[in-house]
Amino acid sequence: MGYDDFCRCTPREFNAVVENWDRTRQQEFRNGWERTRFLATAILQPYSKKRLRPKDIAVFEWEKAQTHKVEKSTRERMEYVKGLLKKSE
Repeated sequence: MGYDDFCRCTPREFNAVVENWDRTRQQEFRNGWERTRFLATAILQPYSKKRLRPKDIAVFEWEKAQTHKVEKSTRERMEYVKGLLKKSE
């Protein structure tokens, strides 16, 4: 981003540019590690008796499953939430 573009940006536009730049850098970082893991898998495969997958070599932090318990939606649950909303008004 040039100086003139920077001066013409609103704070919201600048924030969008920074977030996009950060996402791009993060994706480049991850892509590098993905390539490295794939290469390690290809190098180790001839020495393994079983079929290797890249995730057998390494599981990255961004790949770990986020387990969130989600309650099943029921009529009772909806009535409960409705009551909470009425109390807050």
